[in-house]
Amino acid sequence: MSRLFRLSALALLIFTSLALVKSPTAHGASVFDVKFRANFQFNILSNGPLGPVAGSLRLPTDTFLDYMAMGSIKFTLDDSDTSINSAKFTDAKGAFVGVVPDFPYTIDPNLQFVGGSLENIVRNGANEIISADVKDLAMRWNLTAFPGSGSEANLFSLEPLLFSGAVTGIPFAVGNVLTGPPGAQGAYLNDGTQNILAAYVQNRTLTVVPEPTTIAILGFGLAGLLMRRPIRKAAKS
Repeated sequence: MSRLFRLSALALLIFTSLALVKSPTAHGASVFDVKFRANFQFNILSNGPLGPVAGSLRLPTDTFLDYMAMGSIKFTLDDSDTSINSAKFTDAKGAFVGVVPDFPYTIDPNLQFVGGSLENIVRNGANEIISADVKDLAMRWNLTAFPGSGSEANLFSLEPLLFSGAVTGIPFAVGNVLTGPPGAQGAYLNDGTQNILAAYVQNRTLTVVPEPTTIAILGFGLAGLLMRRPIRKAAKS
């Protein structure tokens, strides 16, 4: 009976945590946060303004390296007309902390929100979005190396970076991936008088990952079950 109770409690925890990750959309101005893992490749130009900095960090130049950052984006979606199968994003703001390579940097899409939409929306009987295609989500991004050090370098995109991909629900479900189009785009640094090309970025993806609270809830529930098993075996012997 106690085992049945523990299994029921764990099922309730899992159900609750999934509900937190994927809650139904509210009609009108829907605001929701999505936690992402950002992966991209970055190529620092040896003859650009960051060439000497890359040398001091022992980062190769003139070649694309894998970068990864973790963070979240808060979206605002105009879902006021549920009779059509599309909806416009009206804003997107967020912040990411660099994980790879091993030097402090942040990235964010806060320079300028340009646009984007949900297309091919499929709704359930309650008019909740259960699947759709993110199309041309466009933002101008900023990358800051050594933030708060007094000698930080601020790189930015002149053209908006686009992302598209299929999503299941609002907020987007864990595992959904938004990708950038093929090809490299420039990252620039302003020296006070002009914008100077410093690097190229390509192969951009945003992958939805679980919220930390969800992971903790699931972890505690599973750990509780595992910890109980040896005790029951010992009681039988």
